[in-house]
Amino acid sequence: MIERVKEQTIASLFRLQIAREEDVEALAAQQQPLFFSHGGDEGPTPQKREKKKVGRNDPCPCGSGKKYKKCCGQAA
Repeated sequence: MIERVKEQTIASLFRLQIAREEDVEALAAQQQPLFFSHGGDEGPTPQKREKKKVGRNDPCPCGSGKKYKKCCGQAA
């Protein structure tokens, strides 16, 4: 385990690159602002139905004459 830590440390040190201060400032100026998806004041907007919700025992809107639960509302 200690040997693996040593190997990973050496590998990380070999990948390390030293940058000039001007290059770092140029990269910082190019960065775009961060936008977080959670924690903001804006929540998801609820969707509104255009038609009235079909109940399980209502006639099926497809026109078959059956109840919705026996026609289009069946679980596959």
